[in-house]
Amino acid sequence: MSQGGHAVNQGDMSQDRKRFHEVLISQVRAAQVSCSSFSRTP
Repeated sequence: MSQGGHAVNQGDMSQDRKRFHEVLISQVRAAQVSCSSFSRTP
């Protein structure tokens, strides 16, 4: 899996992965909030 067509060193990769994980978690939290608020409405 090449990013931008050039090799990325491990440091950048871990930073990218961490950032991706944080974005993923924030999206999941937002989805859960919207789902819970949606299910609360009759």
